[in-house]
Amino acid sequence: MQNTLIVIKELNNLIAVEGLEVELNGVEPVILNKNATVPHKKSTMTSLLKIDFNEFINDKSLVFILNSRWKEVENCINSKAFLAAIILMGSILEGVLLYVIENNEEKAKLSKEAPHKHEEIKNIDKWTLYDLIVVSHDCKWLDKDIKDFDHNLRDYRNLVHPRKQRDEEFYPDEDTCKICLEVVKAAMNDVMNNNENINSI
Repeated sequence: MQNTLIVIKELNNLIAVEGLEVELNGVEPVILNKNATVPHKKSTMTSLLKIDFNEFINDKSLVFILNSRWKEVENCINSKAFLAAIILMGSILEGVLLYVIENNEEKAKLSKEAPHKHEEIKNIDKWTLYDLIVVSHDCKWLDKDIKDFDHNLRDYRNLVHPRKQRDEEFYPDEDTCKICLEVVKAAMNDVMNNNENINSI
C-alpha cells in the first residue's frame, strides 16, 4: 500500500493543474475532479533514479543488463528522449518479473493466469509482459494496486509500435516518465517486500 501512495502522490502533483486527483476506492484507483491548483516544485529526475538490482537478483549477468538499461533510462530522460525511456522501463520490469518467474517456475505454471496454447501452458520464454504481470500478482509477488499501474506502463511500452502511437496520438513527456519511474520502483519494492513468497531472492 505504501508503494501505491507514493505513486499516487507523484501522479497527483502532476495532474493537479488539470483539476484532477487520484484517490483509492478500496484498492482501486479512481480519478476525481478537483479545483485546479499549481503543483509544488517538481522533484528532479535524477533523485528518482535509484534502484539496486543486486538487492533482489542473484543473476550477475541479468543485474549487469538491468543496471545498464537503468543508466540508459537516465540518459534518455536527460536527452528528452521520453518515449525511449519508457520503452526501456517496460523492458526492465519485464526482466525483473521474468527472473522471479523463472526462479519460481513450478508455482508460476500452477497459476490460473498462466498463459496456454492448445490447452498446454506456454514455455516461459513465450510469455508476454501482460502474462508476467498477472501471474506475478496471482502468485502474490505483486500487490493488486501495483499490478494495475504496471499495466499502464505496459501500455506505454507498447508505443514502440508506430501504429499504436499514431492511433492513440499519445506523446510521452517528462511527467509521463516520472510516473513510470515511480511505478517501476514500486514494483521492485513489491518484489522485495513479498520475498517470503519467492525462491532464490
